[in-house]
Amino acid sequence: MDPISLHTIIGDYSHIRVATPDDNEAILDFCSSIAMNTNSMSLRYDRSPDYFAFLKEQCAKSFVFVFMNKDDSIGGICTLALKKQYVSGELTQLAYLCDLRTSPKLYRLARVQWRNCYARVVANCRNIIEFDQCQYFYSAVLAENSVAQSALVQRRKHYVYREIGTYKAVSILGRLPFSFPLKKPGVWLQRRRHSSKQRPHIRRATAEDVPALRKFLATSNKIKTLGEHIVPDSNTADELKRRFDTWENFSIDSFILATDDAGSIVSCVAPWVQNQTRRMVIDGLSPFYKALSSILSLAGKPKVKNGGVVKALNLTHLEFAPGIERRQRQSLFFHMLEYISKTKEYRDCHITTFIDTPQLQLKSSLISSKFIMQSTPGRLYQVMSPDDFSKGINLPDQKTRPLTFEVGVA
Repeated sequence: MDPISLHTIIGDYSHIRVATPDDNEAILDFCSSIAMNTNSMSLRYDRSPDYFAFLKEQCAKSFVFVFMNKDDSIGGICTLALKKQYVSGELTQLAYLCDLRTSPKLYRLARVQWRNCYARVVANCRNIIEFDQCQYFYSAVLAENSVAQSALVQRRKHYVYREIGTYKAVSILGRLPFSFPLKKPGVWLQRRRHSSKQRPHIRRATAEDVPALRKFLATSNKIKTLGEHIVPDSNTADELKRRFDTWENFSIDSFILATDDAGSIVSCVAPWVQNQTRRMVIDGLSPFYKALSSILSLAGKPKVKNGGVVKALNLTHLEFAPGIERRQRQSLFFHMLEYISKTKEYRDCHITTFIDTPQLQLKSSLISSKFIMQSTPGRLYQVMSPDDFSKGINLPDQKTRPLTFEVGVA
């Protein structure tokens, strides 16, 4: 196919356009009217005063599509975030479809036009000039989101949603303030079958750790599908450098390291609070979670209130050295969580969030340690044209290669 401009495609649809900063207030008003309801709560994301600020944290280049009602008000939005990530060990331009929100009252013609426009964008992803030779589209859909499953995943005429993996978005609400005779998970590294239990060495990273940490992150990400573009050389303009430059209060000091007796990094995580560009607001809380919030306040947790902002501590850059077996991995995670929970600067956070996958199996190790958690299952999909699907132009799935998904900017 010949190269084509995104605006040429969009220009064929009277009720679809690419948003500009002038749309900021209208988009914020629209988003404030769309809540995400679950069995336990009603929540929404507040991205005021600048809807586009979060996109700068998410990636270097993005496009926000707006779907216009008959009266020119906004009835829906969708974002495409573009960046280079690893696919089969090769750095590849990808597009992540996210933040798809539509009003139940969206003008019918706009709904039809978006479906057709979206299909053309997906089919032309490698030829759209502004996408910089994008090779694949992917998206995440909550497993319980029946509307999205019906509207997107189950349709195959215009585009195909091919499942490449599953995950769980886990929120740690706290730990019970009273004790049970429960065991801590697993042992750390045992060099011999009969060696004694050892605790990993957990500490905060310093500037001296940059070379080793970069090498560790580069190795961990390159072997994964959707791995981040991180390289050992700190002078290279990679994803880690971009995040240091754009993420609020994020630096090498944000990283927590787990090392072995020789001082080598075997795991890392970077707790990050994202309350400047995107805040979670609870509009309604079930009686059970109100009571649970009161119980957890006995252990020093701040109470969650209706209409209040939930301060979330995102466990970003959660990585483990290749070859670490499940019990060791769970033990490392447990000890890093203990370190984080004792860190004063994080004590005013309501929840701690991380992404769990079938390969990691981290959540199961916390249940016996008095952690109270809520998990939301989701699925990752490659979004492709029916033609690409028939030709087998596929992203590697979770069964053939480890898959990663970053909690902080999802």
